[in-house]
Amino acid sequence: MDRLDKMANKYKIALFIVTVFAMLWLFGVFVFWPQQARRAELAAEYRLVRAKVEQLETFALAHPDADRYLAELGTKLSEAEKILPNEPDVGGFLLEVERVSRESGVQLLHVQPGVPANKNGYRQIPVEILVRGNYFQMLTFLSKLEGAARFNSVVNMTMQSRAGQLESKLSVLIFSYSVAPQPQAAAKQR
Repeated sequence: MDRLDKMANKYKIALFIVTVFAMLWLFGVFVFWPQQARRAELAAEYRLVRAKVEQLETFALAHPDADRYLAELGTKLSEAEKILPNEPDVGGFLLEVERVSRESGVQLLHVQPGVPANKNGYRQIPVEILVRGNYFQMLTFLSKLEGAARFNSVVNMTMQSRAGQLESKLSVLIFSYSVAPQPQAAAKQR
């Protein structure tokens, strides 16, 4: 205290100002700036939550009857699974080919599914189909096969005339959404 009393007033004022600035700097470093950073984080989180709430409000306005909307989604999902099922269901496709051949009047001579091939996120199954009928029956068959519930793609078709009838060999690809496990991967899991 004795040293402080002996100091000139201008030094006392300077020491007081330096002490005040040091206190303000320490307050800023240890209290204010960390709170500002936390405030910025909370503001960003608030904006994100607010955007989600706005999306939910928009959805609720667009679909006021949630039960009916869920039923519609269930119907659409079952339609999508008919078009592109999770399982190969080759038998279901073969039954559909048989039904389409009966309806179009062609004679179904031979059907042979091939070996499934895993693609990027889906499975592709080749099917060879041999049918016999007249030109218009073939067109009807192809049209109905294309319009079938199961997604399929005719990738190759050869036609020959035999005894006044057309004999057509079709290479058709059917698809399923799932991918079969690889034999090596299955062995590693054991």
